[in-house]
Amino acid sequence: MIRNTNSIQITWLQYVFLIHGTQVGVGFLTLPRELSQATGTYGWISIIFGWALSVVASLFIIQALKVHPGATLFDLFKLYLGKWFGKAASILLIIYFIGSSITILISIVSILKIWLLPNTPNLMLMLLLSIPTYMIVRHGLTMIGRYAEIIFYFSLWIIVLLVFPVNHSHWLYLLPIIKEGWLPILSATKLTLLSFLGFEISFVLYPFLMKKQNAASAVIVANTLTMCFYGLTTVVCLAYFSSLEILQYTWPTLSLLKVIRVQFLDRWDIIFLAMYMIVISVTWIVYMSIAVYGVKRLMPSSNPSLVTGLILILPIALSMMLALSQSQVTQIMKTLSIVGSIIAYVFPVCLWIYAKIYAGFHQSQGGDSA
Repeated sequence: MIRNTNSIQITWLQYVFLIHGTQVGVGFLTLPRELSQATGTYGWISIIFGWALSVVASLFIIQALKVHPGATLFDLFKLYLGKWFGKAASILLIIYFIGSSITILISIVSILKIWLLPNTPNLMLMLLLSIPTYMIVRHGLTMIGRYAEIIFYFSLWIIVLLVFPVNHSHWLYLLPIIKEGWLPILSATKLTLLSFLGFEISFVLYPFLMKKQNAASAVIVANTLTMCFYGLTTVVCLAYFSSLEILQYTWPTLSLLKVIRVQFLDRWDIIFLAMYMIVISVTWIVYMSIAVYGVKRLMPSSNPSLVTGLILILPIALSMMLALSQSQVTQIMKTLSIVGSIIAYVFPVCLWIYAKIYAGFHQSQGGDSA
């Protein structure tokens, strides 16, 4: 049996909020427009299908890891593939987590440049984001779990803001439902699958869950929270803009908040974006923390603080050397999302099948499958 001697412990709530916080990223700002472009008025149905597939994939991850409950995916790579192939697979997984974290950081800098600070250099914005990231990531996964829980409670105000546009919405914009059949809905489901990415962190976090028998309920609740979050945002955006007008906005959620007017403050969308940076920070911080942990598993003598600093040098250097347009950033995110989809939706099934075959083979040979 593989036993993880690490002192990291994550509660059920922290496990839920880590997954949910990792899922709620840039997709919150762009998904309503993308679904409207693909399906028209009924993109919210695709969110339900995406939720169902994400729950199924999450449960496959839990079932695959139950065979060795003390092992992360990095440990299973070594067990199933051997020392060298296992290390190679672990390195590829670490690269994915680092790439995801850096891509989200670059995307956020791009949005900040357009909406808040157009004259501020990319390098300055990246440094401002990197400093608090370093301070949090260097403390390890236990601290990240607490951070994700706090940020979830902090993010509840977003739901309140989404209520204001309801008074100016036209619910007839949501009709007709399924006017062109189920094919556009099923086709648009792939967009929602990308927005649900984040539950694959269970590959690493599961061994640290205090009560592993509740892991299945945790992933279901986490994905359901994300579904409600995306579903509410999409419905409100469609009811306010209509399926045609929403196509004019790159980030319709931000444009939606312009409807909020109070005497002492005019641009609520600016305030929202500044505060939403704190919410979305969970996404890149969790990915980076898992990458740092993965390096620690491969090289036990490595210093997490040093590894964190080295990873953060990459986006800082990129911001100095490259001036990526928003379309280029979007294309990079789509490419990385395809890789993430394979890891999150295809690989869990393959791993579960392989784990069953591996355990059955060792039992037939008289070995201990655990």
